[in-house]
Formats: sequence, C-alpha cells, structure tokens
Amino acid sequence: MSIKITFEKLCDIIESYRSRKVAVTFHAVGDLDSVSSAAALSEYIAGAKIAVPDFISGSAARILKGQGYDLWDNRSISGAEAVIVVDTNGLGSMGSISQQIKESTAELLFIDHHVPSDGIPQRALVFNDQSFNSAASIVYAVLERLGFSIPERAMRLLLYGIIADSAELKNASHVTFGQISALLSKTGLDYGGILHDIYRRDTYDARKSHISDLFASTVELQSEYVIVYGVASGHPNDLAEKALSIGADIAVFWSISNGEASISARMYPGLNSKLSINLGDLMKDAALMLKGQGGGHPCAAGAYGPYTSHAAEAVSDLLSKIKSRI
Repeated sequence: MSIKITFEKLCDIIESYRSRKVAVTFHAVGDLDSVSSAAALSEYIAGAKIAVPDFISGSAARILKGQGYDLWDNRSISGAEAVIVVDTNGLGSMGSISQQIKESTAELLFIDHHVPSDGIPQRALVFNDQSFNSAASIVYAVLERLGFSIPERAMRLLLYGIIADSAELKNASHVTFGQISALLSKTGLDYGGILHDIYRRDTYDARKSHISDLFASTVELQSEYVIVYGVASGHPNDLAEKALSIGADIAVFWSISNGEASISARMYPGLNSKLSINLGDLMKDAALMLKGQGGGHPCAAGAYGPYTSHAAEAVSDLLSKIKSRI
C-alpha cells in the first residue's frame, strides 16, 4: 500500500525538492494537463529534468511550443534523487518509464486527481484528490501556497491544462472557476481564444468518421436517461465526447487497434452523484477483463488492454453495471 499524504505535506515535499536533482514525468501520452503540470514544477525546482515516457500529444506539443517551451526529448530518470509523477494513478499507464521507476531507488511522489489505483509502488508517497479537476490545478495550488512567483509562460500553460481537463467547464468545481479566473486575470488571455487553441476543429476525415460511427451506434432510453454506445473507428474517447455534446446522458464506445482494445465512457457531470455511478471505479473491472489498465474520473474514464477477444464482453458488462444503477 502506497503512503497517502495531505496537501500540506505535499507542499512541504515540493519545497524540499527545490534544490535537489528531480525527474518529473507523467503517463505514456503526455496531454495538456500532464505537460503543463510538469513544466510548472520544472520552473520551481531548479534541478528538475522532464522525462517523457513515450510521446507528447500533438495539441500539447503545439501549445507547449506556443508558450515558449522547447519540446522535451529526454526519456530517462537516471541520476534523479526523487521522481515526481503527475496526472497518473499507476505504473500501468506510464509506458517506457514504468520499468525505470520499478528499478529506481529514487524517492517517488505521485500527484493525481483520478480514481486511485493499486498500480503504485508501495514505497511511493501519493497525493490524490479528486476534488481538483486536474493535476495542473493541484500544481498551481501548491506553487501559490509556497508563494512562488510563477513565470507568465508557466501560468499560461497551467491555464490551458486546467481548462483542457475541465471539459469546457462541465467538470469544474468552485476551485476550478477560482483558479481559471485568477489565471485569466494574471495572464490577460481570453477564454474563448484558449478553447479555440485546445479544440481546433477536426479534419474532414475525422468528422466524417465521427458522424458515421454515431449513426451506426445504439441509442437506448433507460428510465429517463439516454445511453449511446457502439464501436469507434478512431479514438473512442473522442466519440464518447461527441455523443454527450449532442444529447446523450451516458456514452460508451470501444475500439481495437494495433492489438489493443480500448474502451471509453462519458457521463453528463452530476449524474455520478445522482445515480451513484463512478465510471472510474467501473473501468477497473473492465480493465481486468482486458488484462490491462483502467480508471479515470467519476464521469469520464477509460480502460485498455491486449485481451482484445474480450472487448465486447467487457463493454457489455460495463453497460449492465451502469444500467443496474439507473
């Protein structure tokens, strides 16, 4: 069992790392949330180096460069006295870095906001608070508490990370709104402009694929809730988001690509409390059936694994559990 810590302890630890050799890393595909969190921590910790597990997403790389950062090409945590892992709830989602962490003797600190996982080394210190909408939100709160004068480029990047993980504010709390307001004021950025940068319109082929997949999906009315599910030609999380945007209350999509099954589920924010459904928890069971990893937020979660022959069964089981609580 890993060691859970309080927010105050997290701040103390980050402060103690300021003059040490620290590696900051994240999950296999660095998105805006993880990338912005890592960048801001590297501004505070003088000896920090960022280790990219596999690669950074296209949108995150574009915005990282746009805010004045060089793209990171380091893939190693070698030489680090401590390793900070942001936006990740287990080694299973960390790609090429996971084995390095298993073999490392460095101190381990996980900072996350997803449903906790048992895939974290027992010796690791863990701060995991789902009341924050993003890892960037946690990092911003820590740096503010420590009285650090955050460079403007890091503030801009944190703002992008917090907004990106808010799903256009649907996953926002009063903390999220307060932080976004403060950062907009400090940076002078425009919220609409940020959304445009984050959610650049999909290509024609991507839009055509989404529309075709949605038309081929199954739509059911369960009690008063619309459930949409089916197979995705591309990324299932994109399709699940699209389904919610046009009226679905709950959406589940899955795909098989490169020998791996991937399942993504979305639920309209607030229904998790009303229906006592936590998609992050349910995805853990789906991941077991895929022999892989799973988890996420109460209203947005995913699972993936190599056991592709059980993908349809895992989706059916997930839908049955969701429907049983409606």
